[in-house]
Amino acid sequence: MNDLKEDLKKVIFCAECLFKENGGDGRIKRTLDAGVLKSKHKDGQLKESDIDSKGKARYHVYSTGGKRNFMFIMETPGNKKNNGRFIDYVENGKLKYKDDFDKYVELKQKNFLIWMNELGLFNDGNIVHAINEDIISENFFDRFHVTDVRKCADGITKTCFETYLKNEIEILNPKLIFCFGGQAWNQILKKYGSSIRNLNAEKISDKFSKFPYEITKISKVHGELFEFKINENSDSVYIIPCIHFSGTARNSAPRNSYMDYFKKGLTEYRGKQEK
Repeated sequence: MNDLKEDLKKVIFCAECLFKENGGDGRIKRTLDAGVLKSKHKDGQLKESDIDSKGKARYHVYSTGGKRNFMFIMETPGNKKNNGRFIDYVENGKLKYKDDFDKYVELKQKNFLIWMNELGLFNDGNIVHAINEDIISENFFDRFHVTDVRKCADGITKTCFETYLKNEIEILNPKLIFCFGGQAWNQILKKYGSSIRNLNAEKISDKFSKFPYEITKISKVHGELFEFKINENSDSVYIIPCIHFSGTARNSAPRNSYMDYFKKGLTEYRGKQEK
């Protein structure tokens, strides 16, 4: 687990990949270069807007790497509709807790829980309550390893997966993964697709053999329970792909019943555990 913590520390001011866009002169330029951010931090010139955009902190790290049975894979959750209730990440021109990773993660967790509570995700009948009625915001991170398919705001999904998320999954080897959003689901398909099966032991590639492009559509598999193996000698990992639970995405859920499908996969998972 210490190896995972050291990996996650590298996310802060990560320069593995940077989003590129066309400049006005036709050349490619990089946005928010990691070196520039480091220099601004060192000189005490960092601004909250450099790190926080609409409530989404630039560096998406929610865990110090401890073992958890359950994993949430997210896609940049959070938005700034909180009237300032999120805690700032910058103080006196520097990134808070840059050299105290545990405290940085604690701050990230607090803001994540503010966001979850504002969406009502701990309320009766909602996502967390459906998983386990005993889970509340105060003990949520004792049960779940939360991570993001994109580790920073400028991250390239494929590079972030290969550099970080793949290792997180393989080191943690969780019992059940909730995969929210199509970007994360597509990366998992690319890496583990040949071993992903439904409860009838049917390969996911066979299930969608007539319409193979639909395998990548999160709406086509939302709430279904699948299993795969990280390697030949590992235990099965169960995974429930889910439509992103932003308001817009949830409203596009099959038959407008996001939770009905979500609960179906959970019920099947519990049945497997009872055998």
